[in-house]
Amino acid sequence: MSQLLTPKEKLAATDINVFTFLWLGSFISSIGDCLSNFALDIWILQTTESINFYILGILFTTLPTFFLAPITGALVDRWPRRWVMIISEILSALCILAIALLFITDSLKIWHIFFLTSLNSTFSGFEILAFKSTVSLLVSPEDLARANGLNRVGDEIATLVAPILAGVLLTLVQIQGILLINCASFFLGLIPLLIVRIPELKMTSPDFDGDSSSLMSEITQGWTYLSNQTGLLSLIILRAIYSFISATGSILFVPLILNLTATNILGIILFIAGLGGVLGGIIMGTWVSLQERLAPLICGCMLGIGLEAIMSGLEPSLILITITAFLFVLTFTLADGSIQILLQKQVLPELQGRVFSLSNAVMSVAGLAGIASASVVDPLLEPLMAFEGPWANGLGQIIGTGPGRGIGLMFIMLGVVAILTAAVAYRHTPLMQFEQETTTIDNPNLSQPTKN
Repeated sequence: MSQLLTPKEKLAATDINVFTFLWLGSFISSIGDCLSNFALDIWILQTTESINFYILGILFTTLPTFFLAPITGALVDRWPRRWVMIISEILSALCILAIALLFITDSLKIWHIFFLTSLNSTFSGFEILAFKSTVSLLVSPEDLARANGLNRVGDEIATLVAPILAGVLLTLVQIQGILLINCASFFLGLIPLLIVRIPELKMTSPDFDGDSSSLMSEITQGWTYLSNQTGLLSLIILRAIYSFISATGSILFVPLILNLTATNILGIILFIAGLGGVLGGIIMGTWVSLQERLAPLICGCMLGIGLEAIMSGLEPSLILITITAFLFVLTFTLADGSIQILLQKQVLPELQGRVFSLSNAVMSVAGLAGIASASVVDPLLEPLMAFEGPWANGLGQIIGTGPGRGIGLMFIMLGVVAILTAAVAYRHTPLMQFEQETTTIDNPNLSQPTKN
């Protein structure tokens, strides 16, 4: 059995300032990553002039995380999470450096990018998972909202700033320079990891002793834990539905806007929508009472997303769509952050790597399903809602006809799915009672975080 930490040691083990220091390094690294991802996407499109190669690039980036999710989670729970993050940062930097050197020597081929970005995605998956699994070890339950709010704000700012900054840097230093800047950001992100001593679990229970059990048995433990927790499983399914709606809406949003206006206006609308995510992160981090009843909040956000999606589809109005896009991203940020807080509060720290990775895998499948559902709009829904289409004299009298109205119909359908999901989830007792079951992150088996 392990010894309990003294109150002073426990306070040190839940220091929001230590987390903020680590978050700053992660934020710098994520900006560099977004810069290089944007630049490489542009290079693939301009070099190959093929949407298929562009989609392949996305698949090579996302699929490794999905297929390796069970193994990644088990290894993150087994290994010291600080060293997982350090080694992952270094290996990711080496992948980007290799691409930069291939650019500089004029030796780069498209398969180089696919291969090296797949490796980079794998290493980044380890780093992100280890970081998320560390949050509940670094901060007290009361500070989880602040910590996750910081994470969301950082993600949204990086997403907003990267395309603008990359556009400027492509002119000044070209793609090679952007890749080298990303390498530098990786090593800047290492500084907090090298200074801070992150608390690690002391595995005294044979059920979670990574040294005495096989990797496969640890993966099985994660599945067993998840399947035996009805409320937890319901939460992950709810998160998957969020991901499905978000993926479908994100893909169709750009063509919806471009059917109404020019590209420069699209950029402004996307920026405004991104500000909704920043505001959502700020609200999450500062409005403490929000985390008192997280499950009803998550269901309320799903209801809000449903109403916003329906409003976006009903009327081809730029002003209305801009407002609903802002609210959609804000609401989604609150919902996803609340789900993450609930997972960090209720999942055993020694199992968080496995549970979080399985949750990410389910979200990836839901995202792919969203991509598939978006693909039916052009061949199926758009012809139905054309000026002289089969539904022009029926549904077309309500939501209009012509280009983009098939997309509008899909948004309405997504909204209906969201509202029905919110109603079912709110009536689902295991989900509503999940956060009252047990709070397990106040775990005594922690070492004290220190600075060198």
